Amino acid sequence: MSSRKIKFEKIWNARDMGGLLNAHGEMISSGRLLRSANLADATEMDKEMLQKQYHIAKIIDLRTEMERKEKPDVFIPNVEYQFIPIFDESMAGISHEKSLNEEQILAAIPKLGFLYRQIVTKSSSLL
Repeated sequence: MSSRKIKFEKIWNARDMGGLLNAHGEMISSGRLLRSANLADATEMDKEMLQKQYHIAKIIDLRTEMERKEKPDVFIPNVEYQFIPIFDESMAGISHEKSLNEEQILAAIPKLGFLYRQIVTKSSSLL
């Protein structure tokens, strides 16, 4: 399988999830499901690529309301936006705490196993 990385001008950490198996054991088609960091810095060229090359129809934003307010996504015409925060506000933004040192921040961040359970079991994460 070739690299799933997608090169945009200002959309970071973009990946094509094509080639992965879904929960039903079926392979996701290339170009049908993308993931990336937030779209706040997307350029006109990035938006055009999403529309023309990937025919983007829906954006699912997993950030909290606070995170979306801090860095709102750019508007892309004719695209449905859906907000499904995977964390509540109390778990978001710990790295923004100016009064904490690195050791305190690391101690405050929940362990990955706990985070993964939260993502799949919290009512705010479920459709």
